[in-house]
Amino acid sequence: LARVRLNQIGSLTDQQAQGLSAIEQAGRLGNLGPYDWGDVLNLHPNWRGDLLDLTAEVQGAVDAGLDLAIRRGLQGPGTNIQGALGHFYAARTLLTRFPGSRLRFEIDAPSREIDIQMSTQGRTIDVEVKTNLGQAPTIAERQIRRDLIRHVGDQFQDMLYLYAPGQAGNLQAVHNAMLNQLQHADVLAALQQNGISLATAQAWLQQRFAQGLVGTFNY
Repeated sequence: LARVRLNQIGSLTDQQAQGLSAIEQAGRLGNLGPYDWGDVLNLHPNWRGDLLDLTAEVQGAVDAGLDLAIRRGLQGPGTNIQGALGHFYAARTLLTRFPGSRLRFEIDAPSREIDIQMSTQGRTIDVEVKTNLGQAPTIAERQIRRDLIRHVGDQFQDMLYLYAPGQAGNLQAVHNAMLNQLQHADVLAALQQNGISLATAQAWLQQRFAQGLVGTFNY
């Protein structure tokens, strides 16, 4: 087994070796569940390479939850490699678009879990990552309502939705869903509580759509 491990490690690029070291550290300091760093070496080479490269590319900017993202990746791709590694692809995209930002994965918040929380230029932005590869984008109306209520105080500036690249032409459906959920009784109550009219909230959303509130990550 030791010889096999040495051969596997020897076949890695420098960047992949850096990723493996980060996974070993995440296992030591965090919780990889039933997995450890050695399990990475047993993955299919393509899957292993993607996981190691992505880990190496983002780990220096992650302040919490790297172990959770790695554990998700170690569960294996099934038939959906991009989906299982979606949080890593999204994280890499965020670091490209927002240089110098800091990331935390899978943060618990009231009534929901935030996929990625990004700190950049004094702001903390909640990022929802949708990795589905189907023909239509995933739209979770209850989740959208909760996000709208959570971010009404910041005029929806500190929320971001990132879908898989294949959904780039379908994002209008997400825009429509968000506009529709503004008229849900729970959201209307939050608007009223904050002294905000529906028309004002609709204008904020439209402005945010133009700024990329709903977008895609890159592979």
